[in-house]
Amino acid sequence: MRKWIMNRFWKPCAVRGWLAGCIALSLALAAAPAPAAQAAEAAAPSFSLEAPIQPATAGGTVVVRLRGAGLQRLFALEATVTYDDEWLRLDAVRGTVEGFAGTAPGGGDGTAKAFLTMLGNDEVSGDAALLELRFTALDVRSGTIALTTIRTEDADGNRAVVEADATVRVNVRAAGNGPDSPPANDEAGEPPGLAKNRPPSDASGAAVYELDAAAFEAAVASSRDTTDGERKIVVDMDASTEGASALLVDGGALARAAASAPEATLSLRLGDDLSYELPLALFAGTEDGEVEIRIEPSMPPSVDGVRFLAPPYAFRITVASEDGVRTIRDFGDRFAVRAFRLPSGVDGSSAAGATIDEATGRPTFVPTALRETEDGTVAELRRNGNSVYAIVRIEREPFADLDGHWAQRDIEALASKLLVSGRTDDRFAPDESIRRSEWAALLVRGLGLVPVDNALSYEDTREDAWYAESVAAAQAAGLIEGFPDGRFLPDEPVTREQMAATLVRARSLIGAMESHDAAAYADLLSAYADATSIGGWAKPSVAAAVQAGWLQGMGDGTMSPRQPTTRAQAALALHRMLTSSGWMN
Repeated sequence: MRKWIMNRFWKPCAVRGWLAGCIALSLALAAAPAPAAQAAEAAAPSFSLEAPIQPATAGGTVVVRLRGAGLQRLFALEATVTYDDEWLRLDAVRGTVEGFAGTAPGGGDGTAKAFLTMLGNDEVSGDAALLELRFTALDVRSGTIALTTIRTEDADGNRAVVEADATVRVNVRAAGNGPDSPPANDEAGEPPGLAKNRPPSDASGAAVYELDAAAFEAAVASSRDTTDGERKIVVDMDASTEGASALLVDGGALARAAASAPEATLSLRLGDDLSYELPLALFAGTEDGEVEIRIEPSMPPSVDGVRFLAPPYAFRITVASEDGVRTIRDFGDRFAVRAFRLPSGVDGSSAAGATIDEATGRPTFVPTALRETEDGTVAELRRNGNSVYAIVRIEREPFADLDGHWAQRDIEALASKLLVSGRTDDRFAPDESIRRSEWAALLVRGLGLVPVDNALSYEDTREDAWYAESVAAAQAAGLIEGFPDGRFLPDEPVTREQMAATLVRARSLIGAMESHDAAAYADLLSAYADATSIGGWAKPSVAAAVQAGWLQGMGDGTMSPRQPTTRAQAALALHRMLTSSGWMN
């Protein structure tokens, strides 16, 4: 058994004028240093901090966790975390994976120490929660806890230093949430004045909250002080599975917030199992009304082969003014995030996020990313509109024509997630060309875009065609266009360079797309024997798609830019784009 000696040192840190406590969470490292070359070869993992969602109360406990991602046979670590010791007192540190043990820090002069030691010869790989820091809240205010440096050693003795730059913000309010509570804050605060101070608005027995406008605007202003670049106003509401939960907000306060902080988000949380995150920019133009954001359980009809893994909920936003009540269904180029926590024991690998048709119960794909937390798996659904949402498992027969195909496993997985469908129930046609109408429908489905009412103006399309809504939505979003002669050519194949261009547009719609200058993409594409055949208009897009890993060359070393894209190639390219964007696993 390896023997460890705890001999790490501690340094107090000063951070911008306030007294900081600096803790080094240490595992003593092996005496014999590893060769520098081996240390350099080891891939550096990443680390982050997690703070509690609920605000703490003065005198209460604050638990912050340290997580590692991409760990490779981790055997020991030393972490440096800074905080204001006039605001928080560190009481204990413990390991949260089997084989780690911790001791409580000492001190009280702005310096805290904690040692962790590995028991036996265990090691940790992959993603894991490593440490838990337990603080006592000393003062009623908000502040940050920062992770600055991580030193690691793997089971082979290779050492690495990671300059971490992770912070979490913690809000401490007065005990009892009385008038001495601090203003609402960016990530964990419940705005003062939030209360069940209205009777149910209808016979459903809804739990109705009213958000104090002044407190909300103060929270928006204070969110500028966050250090992680994310501006989020969190409102905690009691979870209820028996009726609706509704938040009433003055439309003028929302409109002013949208103007001053269009990049910020409003996050409604119903207990630990459901949340709804909305971009504030969505509320531009609500100044003359009262906004109701409602989340309520839904009971759509059952459908064969569809099993609910998490209960379906309907999400609705209405604006009541002197002109009547209007419903906000289409968010345009703004995307909301709905997060469902999966029940314990549910296999997330087979879970699919979906909108559910309230009349038929039919599910439709929604981009969904699964995230592992201490309390289980969370599914995050992104879409630019409201509807009924759920997490489902699809039971279906495999496609008969995929047996032995190179993309069989991937396509079957994407079909079970509802992203792709066959040309018939049992036939996918993986090697046939994907048509422009099919590609438009796949793009719209992949991004979760809501239908639009725009009429098609192409001379070769019909408004009653199966693809009409998808083509209209794709055109409205700027993803795909017709030809100068007024035709759309719905049955023509999509070439590989056309696919690259539309993927780049799709990525730009859901988030920033890295650009390439002429020299960069020329150098990147020079590896392909037929690079000169790529259209000048398409070269930046093809280069970007290759750089991002969405598009790959053919087996003969060519790009074949004007060759039709097969249905299998299109499905996998779209999946790679959604995965690299964090919208899907």
